[in-house]
Amino acid sequence: MDKAPIDDNGYLRGKPEHSDLIHRQIAWEKIYKKNREEYPLRFREYEVHHRDRDKHNNGVSNLDIVTRDEHQLIHEMGLAGRKELYAHINKLDKKKRKSKERKPKKEVRKRISATKLFFIILFIIVILLNISNPLYSLYQKYFPDKVNFEAIKCNYDYYDCADFKNRAEAQRVYELCKLPSNNRVRDIHYLDGDGDDNACESLE
Repeated sequence: MDKAPIDDNGYLRGKPEHSDLIHRQIAWEKIYKKNREEYPLRFREYEVHHRDRDKHNNGVSNLDIVTRDEHQLIHEMGLAGRKELYAHINKLDKKKRKSKERKPKKEVRKRISATKLFFIILFIIVILLNISNPLYSLYQKYFPDKVNFEAIKCNYDYYDCADFKNRAEAQRVYELCKLPSNNRVRDIHYLDGDGDDNACESLE
């Protein structure tokens, strides 16, 4: 029995007068025709891949019918065949989906961090507001401001008797800032210590 001739690319061919490659003949008869629904293209548009890279091994289990792009990827990635190629692609797709699912979790963590930062800042502001008045009073004790009668502050305890040059200035501020509270006068700056409606009687 004559041995099948080998072409320039190392593939076995049929009889000398026949141009078809043997591995394509086997793939056509044993794979393509029996599983036609799996291959939407015409057979001549496919290539036949040797899974073990042995061009002389034309067993049915060693042949894969693939497109040119699939064939190129199989060789570039060093995979056995078509089945392994799509398993690898599915694995990559799963990784991409997992990475996309993780992104919203990171965004939630960022939101939580931003919320924590907001409450920390708010807490610091509250503390500063609580200690600002005592600190300012202490500052005023040693570094008293001159009273600006064009902008008298009556919304909180701002002045002390030491802020005024004389009783007349203290009385003026007292009259401007006193507020009625339960039928009694509210001395916002506590300038009238004994409640006789006379402010800072210790001043001359």
